[in-house]
Amino acid sequence: MKRVIFGFITITALAVLGFAPFANAQQGNHNKQSTDIGYSLPAGKKHSGNIYTSSRNIQINGNIEGSLYCAASSVLVINGKVSGDVVCLASKVIINGEIGQDLRIAGSDISLKGKVNGDASIASLDKVNLAPESTISKDLQIYGSSTEISGEIGNNAYISSHNLKAGNMVKIGGDLSYSSVDEINFANGQVKGKINYSQVQNNDNAALSVIMIMLMLLVLSMIVVLIVPSRVHRSSEIAKGNFITVILAGVATVFLVPIVAILLTLSVIGIPVAIVMGFAYVIILIMSAPFFVYLLGSILLSGVKNIPLRMLGGVVFFVALCMIPFVNVVAILSSLFIGTGIVIRLITDGYKMPRYTLNPPAPKPPMPDALLDTSDNQDTDITKNSSEATPKDAKPSAKKKTPSKSSVKSSKKESE
Repeated sequence: MKRVIFGFITITALAVLGFAPFANAQQGNHNKQSTDIGYSLPAGKKHSGNIYTSSRNIQINGNIEGSLYCAASSVLVINGKVSGDVVCLASKVIINGEIGQDLRIAGSDISLKGKVNGDASIASLDKVNLAPESTISKDLQIYGSSTEISGEIGNNAYISSHNLKAGNMVKIGGDLSYSSVDEINFANGQVKGKINYSQVQNNDNAALSVIMIMLMLLVLSMIVVLIVPSRVHRSSEIAKGNFITVILAGVATVFLVPIVAILLTLSVIGIPVAIVMGFAYVIILIMSAPFFVYLLGSILLSGVKNIPLRMLGGVVFFVALCMIPFVNVVAILSSLFIGTGIVIRLITDGYKMPRYTLNPPAPKPPMPDALLDTSDNQDTDITKNSSEATPKDAKPSAKKKTPSKSSVKSSKKESE
């Protein structure tokens, strides 16, 4: 179930960039959930089948005869060869090896020095660097803040970057469509196809708004996790245990509650209920984000046992997704539906149907038999203590001894 959630959140977001979905794990595939500081495939080692892994650091020095699906909270390094696809999320990505098919990467700092035999889709929060020795056989898509391309691209290229630089060694075999603040003058022969340019406008107010929203999310998430850490962690267990139910609950709540509130408002008599429902609806939507980002943090930082640190990691990762064009839309929608479903399931967790009938009065205990077996002409005072009936100084009466037959005979002889 953890891999299903991981695939849904990760690949759904990256699918907007043309990212392929996770393939179903077949026999021989490797599904590793690291709990230590990292996952590594040593040089000279060969793995047959797909690899699914999430860890703090991931290093692939050997060869993978299959695809690599991963998430690294810190660094991902690929020095070996992957015969299939590479679909990964990481803060920093360094690819020096060879990718047999498509490359789908999202992160903060991405550097490509190797060879990609298929398409390459790259989304970066900060910078992307395609070194002069890098080669992409087919199409290239890049979304990033700062991008520098110097390698060879076999087919079309689409680049959206605030700051874009092109080196002297860059070669594009097809069309180039790019958007940036400044237009680039390419030398003859660098781009074989058409060049389409659109200018990106600087918008400091928009950037400030994004920063404020991120800070609000961080503050709200940390307040929630510090007040109710156990319930926050319980929410991730609920989501992992029944992910489909969580999604269905979220979708139903988001769409059905407004409809029901409108119908109640039209009925006039239901306006008070509609108002209460509206307030509850807004609160649930606001609380959906913290629980969603904790789910991300619990999956990506499974080796971390500190709940606030997991929440912090989830916030950072979610903010990184929100900074990437197009991916941010999917990330926000996922937070809305999945987070709302988590809140609803958390509220109903352990819920029991209420009882609308009063409990019958408890019967009086029966009177002791000793108190009931009394004569009519004798009064019994049950309030007196046994200690009052018998004085403390009173000595127990000596029992009268019954004379034996021998003593009786001896006394008769004496009397004669």
